[in-house]
Amino acid sequence: MSNGKDIYRYDLRKKQLKKIAYQYKNNQKITFGIAHVHEDEKDRIWIGSRQGLLLLRPGPKTYVLEKLTERDGLPERLVNGIIPDDRGFLWISTMGGLSRLDPEKMVFRNYYASDGLQANEFSYGVFYKGLYDKKLMFGGTAGCNIFDPGSIRDNVILPNTAITGINTVLNNTRLDKLLNARQREGSWEITTTHDEKVLHIDFSALHFAVPERNKYSYYLENFDEGWNAPTSDNFATYTNLKAGSYRFMVKACNKDGLWNEAPTVLWIRVLPPWWKTWWAYAAYIILALFFFGYLYLTQMKRQYQELETKRLAEMDQLKSRLYANITHEFRTPLTVILGLAEQLRDESKDRMIEGLGIIKRNGKNLLALINQMLDLAKLESGGVAVNYVQGDVVGFIEYSLDSFQSLAHSKQITLDFLPRERPFVMDYDAVKLMQIVSNLVSNAIKFTPEEGKVEVKMSIEGEESPLGQLRFIIEVADSGMGIEEEHLDHVFDRFYQADMSNTRQKEGSGIGLALSRELVLLLGGEISVLSKPGAGSVFTVKLPVHREATRAAEAVGLPHNLDFEAEVPAEMAVEVAGFDQELATPLVLVIEDNADVRNYLSNILRKDYRVTVAADGLQGIEKALDIIPDIIISDVMMPGKDGFEVCASLKNDEKTSHVPIIMLTARAAVEDRITGIRQGADAYIAKPFHKAELFAQIENLLEGRKKLHAKFLQYDRPEQEQDIENELDNQFLAKLNKIVEAGSDHEELSIEDVCTRMLMSRMQLHRKIKALTGLSTSIYIRNIRLKRAENILRNEPLNVGEVAYKVGFNDPKYFSRLFTEHFGYPPSDIIQKKS
Repeated sequence: MSNGKDIYRYDLRKKQLKKIAYQYKNNQKITFGIAHVHEDEKDRIWIGSRQGLLLLRPGPKTYVLEKLTERDGLPERLVNGIIPDDRGFLWISTMGGLSRLDPEKMVFRNYYASDGLQANEFSYGVFYKGLYDKKLMFGGTAGCNIFDPGSIRDNVILPNTAITGINTVLNNTRLDKLLNARQREGSWEITTTHDEKVLHIDFSALHFAVPERNKYSYYLENFDEGWNAPTSDNFATYTNLKAGSYRFMVKACNKDGLWNEAPTVLWIRVLPPWWKTWWAYAAYIILALFFFGYLYLTQMKRQYQELETKRLAEMDQLKSRLYANITHEFRTPLTVILGLAEQLRDESKDRMIEGLGIIKRNGKNLLALINQMLDLAKLESGGVAVNYVQGDVVGFIEYSLDSFQSLAHSKQITLDFLPRERPFVMDYDAVKLMQIVSNLVSNAIKFTPEEGKVEVKMSIEGEESPLGQLRFIIEVADSGMGIEEEHLDHVFDRFYQADMSNTRQKEGSGIGLALSRELVLLLGGEISVLSKPGAGSVFTVKLPVHREATRAAEAVGLPHNLDFEAEVPAEMAVEVAGFDQELATPLVLVIEDNADVRNYLSNILRKDYRVTVAADGLQGIEKALDIIPDIIISDVMMPGKDGFEVCASLKNDEKTSHVPIIMLTARAAVEDRITGIRQGADAYIAKPFHKAELFAQIENLLEGRKKLHAKFLQYDRPEQEQDIENELDNQFLAKLNKIVEAGSDHEELSIEDVCTRMLMSRMQLHRKIKALTGLSTSIYIRNIRLKRAENILRNEPLNVGEVAYKVGFNDPKYFSRLFTEHFGYPPSDIIQKKS
């Protein structure tokens, strides 16, 4: 029974009503209007309804509901009764005839009034099956039919089909084409012209048992999409056929629905108009070539040169950004490797072991980058095979992630492994799966800040059945910086980097994710990414589950060719001496985002210089303003601010405007050097570099500082301007002189007072004055007072004692001794010359 939406079964013995669970086939939506129900020996439930014959077929979990209508062969969809016969057929009475259904083949055989039925319309619920003779009875609007279903036989004679007429219309004139037809491959062939707009074909089935029940189906190859639906019409009409060759096929069935599958064939050739013939097109092409040839040739050079110039400019710009980033990935480890290799010749055994470890790590990372590029090339050429083994894929990935724990721990990042099901056995390629996981996890750790979190989740999706596909899901989620929406569609493109600027937050070549996608596709899976800026990213890999490969050993190790170096080099602790600890050794600030390069530079410089380091541009600017180094060595491509911005910022700050800056980078193009020089860089060295070249540049710049000191000491009179090349340095000294001279009448003017008015710390002021003049702060201030005293003695009628008190000395004898030491003659000589 049914309420119009659901179906219920009533148990007469238990007197219980139970709902039948089912699902629709092909998402069909059915409203029940039940006329009759029949359940066969295979637990299939047949339901006669107003919408057609409904079939509830038992499935693995629930019934599957299917609807059969005229499209499936039923004579009419309103079903009034269902009776099975002894041969397993179902006899179905409808409002449009009586039908016999073979439930195994799902084939209908229909009978109508022309077959002897009382009428085509049968009454609702009027049917009966004899208990002894097994005859069937169906009542209708014009009487009752009683028959033995076993005695009914189909007409098995197949009808042949003959083409009885072929006509075309030309200028409203009917042309008989059958008379001019030719034989071709046992069939007929006709030829028409493009002016014959209408083609009419007549045919007939040579079967005369109830001929009005014969049906036809035809198909015009290269025109129709498929065979036409069966029809009683024995003709076909086509209009406006294009020029070309066609094959018309027609077949027929007898009154019992038996088709002769061998069709009758008619070949049709439609001739094109003369202006569409091959020789006409050849003439058009020749004329067009002559017409446009001269114009094309005259403009070819100019257009080609313009397009080529534009294309080369765009290509150069793109390549310069791309190659700058990629060569940075090569030059950075090469700098460490070559530098350490040269240095280790003179090092102790312990330092050699440490240096060899750094060389090994950078060499492996460089080799990994080259291998990734080679793998991409192999994938593109189709030269990579898949080598499946069967085993616990969850255990393999968990084992693989152990190599990343030290890397995550060194950055204070939590790396969690969260499988929903373990163990899980499937086929997987150990090498390729490890490459995919390594790239995703290393990227997640790289772009996650300290105290962040990276999660590797695993789950199963779908059903393992003939209708569904089981898939293994790997999710790598991080709490990092995220990806802008406009970059999401390109993150898997080869050599694409979301940040192509000099201030990239992290290094990278744009190869890893592209390689991961190609490998996932090779394994029959798919990869996607969801990301939100500032909220992290989630990379999802879905792989199909198969279990056809040979069972692998339980303990599957990491593939030998994926020797990933996850160890992070320890930072070298470098202390900076205080300003009051007067050291002759210059202070060098190294600004470099790569830890190995920082350590290498610190190691080679610390024997001759004091060294401190900064890990990025912003940190480098802060540290430079704080400690005022004697010289700065800075990389160009760094997070936060790039080397060019660091140079511009420090050269435009009066605290650090005097500090020489050496740009050390992989970007060695002429335009990059010009950019660095315009920003104020004093030297530009390309990676990988020679230690001797770096030391020579440092020594030259420091020697320039010494020459500046000597030049400054040549000025003996306070009214003379210090001619220093940097305008900011000139302004700084002028400001300092003004403050000291304004307070020189007071002995209590201290260095702290000067620092307060200069908006600098005592150490900053000391290092700035020392760098420009070679003098300490106290001696520089004392010299300013002495120069002012010398000016007063020459221009004012005062004695030595009065001048001493006027410039801040409370002891005239001490003043006279310092004056004599500074100028080489006593102050009394000036007074004597005046008198």
